[in-house]
Amino acid sequence: DTAVQCLLQSISRQGLWSESIRILKRFQPYLEDLTSVTPTVITTLAKSHRWMHGLGVITQLSKSSVALDTTHYNLAILCYGGLRQWENAYSLTLHSNRQSLDADVYTYAIGANAMLWNGKWQLALEIARDLCPFEGNSAIASAHLKALVASGKSADALEYFKNQFEPRHKGTASLLASLLLLLVGTPEHREHALDIIATMEARGIRFSPKAAWARDQILGRHSSEHVPLSIANNNSTASSSASSSSSHLFE
Repeated sequence: DTAVQCLLQSISRQGLWSESIRILKRFQPYLEDLTSVTPTVITTLAKSHRWMHGLGVITQLSKSSVALDTTHYNLAILCYGGLRQWENAYSLTLHSNRQSLDADVYTYAIGANAMLWNGKWQLALEIARDLCPFEGNSAIASAHLKALVASGKSADALEYFKNQFEPRHKGTASLLASLLLLLVGTPEHREHALDIIATMEARGIRFSPKAAWARDQILGRHSSEHVPLSIANNNSTASSSASSSSSHLFE
């Protein structure tokens, strides 16, 4: 068992999801003994956008009378979000919150981000602002700010950014770029936009085409970047494709 666990952990960390599935399939009768490494395997599947496979592993674990822990629930929310099954992701986030399943900050951060992937910024804001009991965590703060950016409320997003990120000089490149895009066409916030541009340049952050376009607009430059009509995907609703969760590990 230990040898199989080590092998699975090593293969999964290398991103070899198909090999991970092959080994799990071979040792499926002993799945209960491999519980400790399944989160690593599911994470690898999720990173490879093999959401259905990831849900299949979790389903098989529950059928094997394995007590699922917080990490498994978090990964299930992640997979549902990736499959554009936002209702299931939202429901499971609420379930974790109500049923005392030891939900951690990542439960709420993953749940909020799953809503954002599917264009449901109102639900993302509800999870990050109203449901999450954790404060001062960068993961949930990022999800909260993304939801505010997606709402299009530039003043609220800026205020939250100043309170949560500026004191610690934090904020990921994508977060800063998203905020910058929101500030295009808001001359009343130009000073803040200039500060964000200066921060990105000082940190050596590479401007994506959209962020470069926003920077040039704010600075009054002629931009060589061609941005799609929809500058950001903030208000687009993701298509609800994908079938219901797989009940089989390898479908």
